[in-house]
Amino acid sequence: MSARLDLLKDTIATASENYKDNVRAFAVLDDKAQKTGAIAGLFLAALFAYIKPDTVGSLLRNIGSRATGNLTGVILLLMICCLFSLLTMWVGTYVAPLNLVHMTEMSSDLLHFPEAELSESVLEVHYGERIAVWTKCIGEQKNIATRKLVMVFLAQLVLLLAIFWTAFMLIDLLHAVSTGAISTT
Repeated sequence: MSARLDLLKDTIATASENYKDNVRAFAVLDDKAQKTGAIAGLFLAALFAYIKPDTVGSLLRNIGSRATGNLTGVILLLMICCLFSLLTMWVGTYVAPLNLVHMTEMSSDLLHFPEAELSESVLEVHYGERIAVWTKCIGEQKNIATRKLVMVFLAQLVLLLAIFWTAFMLIDLLHAVSTGAISTT
């Protein structure tokens, strides 16, 4: 076998490893999205447990409509965070790598050649077709990885904004209580 065929086989082996690496990266990004969505869900649950007619009424009396606007804003941010997390985990469609059907179709063409006619140039074309399938698959994986990475970043950024907004609301509330603007009795 020639060095050219060996290089093509090495390229195919590298493509297979790249595919596996991308799948592992997808799993990490999906895991980050799940954890980010879970944290946002916990904050949402805490807010919904806190929001009752008497607590909202108390906030309105003591702080005004700013409090309900702030709570609404935080809830919307947390819901957007959950949406970004879910969009990250959305699989979508992409080109599958070489599978049994692909290989059977590609190999069946070669099996029609007599042994003497299976030249290196014919095998190079065969390996080239396999590389083309891998190239398309890995290219689509790159697009999916980029989308997942952006979505995880956006989910985490929105969660951070919601956490900071909540923290500033609590600081504002503590300040109002400490200055006597809000009665604690």
